[in-house]
Parts: sequence; structure tokens; C-alpha cells
Amino acid sequence: MRDLCLKKAEHERFVHVKNKLVGKVEKDSVYSLRRVSVHPSYRIRDVYASEELMSFARSFLCTCVASRDVLSSVFFGLRMLRVLDIIEIKFPQFPTEILHIFNLRYLAFSFDSKQLPSYISRLWNLQTLVICSASIKYVPAEIWQMAELRHVKFYDAYVEESDWRGLVLEKLQSISTISDPSVRFLGRIPNIKYLGIESLHQFDLSHLHKLETLKFSCYSSSTPVSLTEFRLPPSVRNLSFTRCEIAVEFMEYLCEELPNLEVLKLRDCKFKGVWDAEQQEFSKLQFLLLEDVQLVQWQADESSFPRLRHLVIRRCSALEEIPSALPWWLQLH
Repeated sequence: MRDLCLKKAEHERFVHVKNKLVGKVEKDSVYSLRRVSVHPSYRIRDVYASEELMSFARSFLCTCVASRDVLSSVFFGLRMLRVLDIIEIKFPQFPTEILHIFNLRYLAFSFDSKQLPSYISRLWNLQTLVICSASIKYVPAEIWQMAELRHVKFYDAYVEESDWRGLVLEKLQSISTISDPSVRFLGRIPNIKYLGIESLHQFDLSHLHKLETLKFSCYSSSTPVSLTEFRLPPSVRNLSFTRCEIAVEFMEYLCEELPNLEVLKLRDCKFKGVWDAEQQEFSKLQFLLLEDVQLVQWQADESSFPRLRHLVIRRCSALEEIPSALPWWLQLH
């Protein structure tokens, strides 16, 4: 089926895949190609040998092994490119040749460095930035001056402080994962929908009225962090907590203040006391994950989880039993 799809894509001139399994395109169709994908079974030097192919490409995805010298030549030939995904290739430093691709809208790459260079802000058309690197620890303040930026994804990085001077990132919709963001920074992202935070502190995010997904973790802490003062907007649908201390009052807060909650994931968390959900109603919750959770007693009745469809319990050795009153159609994993 995959081979059939690739051949059909070649025939329709939707995408050109370079590997040993897919035949070459006819020379007169090269000028119509807009999307190029290079697989590990093909050499990137052979791709770049066709200069007219590279000059007309709008999307370029590469998962093959390539040196920086070869890729530098390729980058200079991709002036019209809008999508560049080379995340499988790790660079020792940020490839400055990318800065010549002014039309980039999407950039995904990986490199070993503790700090992202400030001059990446020259890519002023960029809308999505994905960086796969555990080495990066600091994100320069200049990156937030990229007016078109909508989606940012890091492994785990600190946001450098700035005077901001009234800067509001109105187009930013998703960002993850940032460590210990300041209150000032969180006040500059009013339209955020997806937010990933790694921190030892609690936050009041109730002002983020469009927030739908929050992933909060405390990996750097030796003990779980309490969530007694954590506040969220009612727009939240997907919620994930890792390595936190969950009080009974906090579960009551989630039930009462998050009427749209559909997905709740708790990993490596510790419950304080009994989770008595008999007086609670998670009216829209459909998916519940309990993984490595220190919970002994869990009580619930028929009205506690009326729409729950999937329950996943992993390595919760202290849990005495699963409430028998859960919906009969529930899928257990």
C-alpha cells in the first residue's frame, strides 16, 4: 500500500521521494516538483546533483546521513523553500546557512548547543520552530520578536528575561517545553492553546482564556510538588501532571472549575488521602491515565465519570481496587 501511494504521489507530482525503492521522475516533470523527501537509502549528493530540482522545491524533508559541508550547498539552493525538516540530522552548531532561506515557514532541526543563537530571529516569516536537542538550556529573548511565530517546541529550555516593552505574542498558539517561565512571560501569550511547563513552582494560568492543553512536570524535583494553588481557565480540555502531589481539594477544584476537561493524565504523582469522587462529577472526562501513581483508595459512583471511555492504570501497586461503580462500557488498559 505504501509503495502504491508513493508511485501515485510521483505520478500526480505531489511529492518526489528519493530512495532506492522509488524510480526516478522524468526530467520534464522536475520543474513541477514542490515537495522533496530524501530517505536514508539515498545519498543527498545525488539529490543536489539535480540543481533544477532543488531550486523549485517548496518542502524538503531529509532523514539520510549527510555532512554539514554537503548540506550547506543544499541550503543555498533552496531559496524558495517554505518547509525544512532535517530533525534526524544532528549539527554540532546552528547551521547559519539556513538564514539564507528567507521564505521558511516551518523549520525542524537538531543541534548540540546550550543556547539558541539570537540571529535566528532573522527568519521573520517563520511560523513553526521545532528543535530536538537536550543540550539547549536558554532561548534568546529575540526569538519572540518573530511576529509570525505560532508554534514553538523545545526539549526543555529557559526563556531569557527581557523588558518586553509592551510586546504581546498574539499569534503564538503552542509552546513546549519551557522551564520556570516568568509571570511576565505568561502574560504575553494571551492566545496560547497548548502549553508545556517544567517547573518547581505553581502557576495561576486562569488568564489564558484560550488554553486547551497543559502539560506540567516537575522532573528536577526529588520530591513531588504540591498543586494546592494551581489555577486554570475553564477552557482546558487536556491536562497532564507529572511528578506532583495531588490533594483531594485539587481534584475537587478540577471537577468544579474545568467543565470541559476530556483527558486527564497523572504520572508519578502522589495522592494525599483518599480520592473520594462519589461527590464529584467529571461530566466530560473521556480518558483517564494513572501511571506510577501513589494512590491507595479510590472511591466513585455511577455519576462520577458518566462519559469515561478509557481508563489506563500502570504500575499503581498501592491501589487496593478499582471502583466497581465505573461505567460498564469502560475500556480498561
